[in-house]
Amino acid sequence: MLPEDPTWGSMNSDPHPAASNERIPRVVLILLLLAFAWVFFASAWLADDAWITLRTVDQFLAGNGLRFNASERVQAFTHPLWALLLVAAGGVTGEFYVTTLVLSGLCTAGALALLVLTIARSAAGAVLGVAVLLGSKAFVDYSSSGLENPLVHLLLAGFLALWLAQDGRRLLALTLVAGAIATARPDAVLLVAPALAIAAIRRGRDALRPLAVGLVPLAAWTLFSLAYYGFPFPNTAYAKLGSGAPAASLVSQGLAYLWDGVTRDPVTGLALVFGCAVPAALGVRGAGAVVAGVSLSLAYVVWIGGDFMTGRFLAAPVFCTAALLTRLPAEHPRTLTAVAVAVLGISFFGSQPPLTTGRDYGVGWPAETGNRGIVDERAGYYPFTGWWRVLSVETNPEQHPWARQGTTDREHPTPVKVAGPVGLYGFYLGPDKHLVDAFGLVDPLLARLPIEPDTEWRIGHFPRRLPHGYYETLVTGRNQIADPELAALWADLALVTRGPLFSQARWGAIVRRNLGLAPQPVDNTLR
Repeated sequence: MLPEDPTWGSMNSDPHPAASNERIPRVVLILLLLAFAWVFFASAWLADDAWITLRTVDQFLAGNGLRFNASERVQAFTHPLWALLLVAAGGVTGEFYVTTLVLSGLCTAGALALLVLTIARSAAGAVLGVAVLLGSKAFVDYSSSGLENPLVHLLLAGFLALWLAQDGRRLLALTLVAGAIATARPDAVLLVAPALAIAAIRRGRDALRPLAVGLVPLAAWTLFSLAYYGFPFPNTAYAKLGSGAPAASLVSQGLAYLWDGVTRDPVTGLALVFGCAVPAALGVRGAGAVVAGVSLSLAYVVWIGGDFMTGRFLAAPVFCTAALLTRLPAEHPRTLTAVAVAVLGISFFGSQPPLTTGRDYGVGWPAETGNRGIVDERAGYYPFTGWWRVLSVETNPEQHPWARQGTTDREHPTPVKVAGPVGLYGFYLGPDKHLVDAFGLVDPLLARLPIEPDTEWRIGHFPRRLPHGYYETLVTGRNQIADPELAALWADLALVTRGPLFSQARWGAIVRRNLGLAPQPVDNTLR
């Protein structure tokens, strides 16, 4: 049994019971809602990576399957649950840009509603938590963007409501939500893993059944991924985690990512520090497990080298710490409110206000790479994909240079294209062209090749050299790769990604490639 440390959580009643939802003044709720609506509308945008998923959605709705290129089954997205929501919403609306932004807004609004109505102990705590989130550039930037962050925030709010507000008694519900988080973004489950483990340990032997039942949806997707794509993990995971970049260089880059995030965005940095330290020090029940999850997540971010998008991997941790701040004892509401006002002051009058609309910025990638390749993605893409800009008819995503190039190349007779960033370019290239990206994110062969020694790389973008004969292989339909080992690798990958789903040969290739067994003799015909 775990010690009865209130910061880790206890089965006993909370000595500081949460205030009733009815005690939160209606005017406070209205003001928080209006503040969120204004900030979201002023900052909403779509990142280039979002268009990778939208191309997959477009392929599915065109009848080609849940894949990036029509000719091969490759999972080019890291957020299955988010992709499926986009498929459902896009299938209803027949449109992607506004649909994605509205879906993001609804998820973020739901997360904030749970924070205010269920997690917060008082009106002052609710104001403080929302102020931290509205003041966090990381949270604001990735409350839209078209990536999975809004869905992750909503699911985290549901998990934290069960853990903090209900003291973690409902293990089945906790497991279901944790599984949904893992399906929305696999590494985000680190944020809730300690709390889930503690809840399971408390139940002892009785924990096995709710854990098994709760993980069924996650297991179902993993089995589907193995059967359909041939691999249990997204193609992007193999491309990034298997790049062969030195571990020391990645850790150094990861530390630089954290430093970049907190220096560009002081509210996020302060929230991560004080949001962990203060609730734990004051004995907020359940805080220790949440702090452990935040620490585990940040350690993982450092280990993988962070990301090229400043703040993206800090948005979910800062949501967790904001939730802890809403649980602070409400004996001193004026103090909590004063801190909330100070947070907003730092944000709106500091050097990095969250409402920067990008009007004074050009395209931020790849030109703006001064800080070890880490960029302010929203500042770069907002001039073309910002909701405010689009509604004011100043611009639209189709005017982005990569989108225009994709539209032009759509009419080119060449069936196979090779590009660097493949989001906007790939979406506007259309579903019929086969697109190979130099970083291996959407290509099954390049994702499994390490970068060459002394290759310069940018985090998240590890360039691979196309093997001799690979382009000709894709164009002609015959395996013309010169290197025998790579030719054998491609023969198996062609079976896995292009062969009949339930053929014996394909499943043999799936077993070989997932277990690292010896390849079969080369078959020169693509499937």
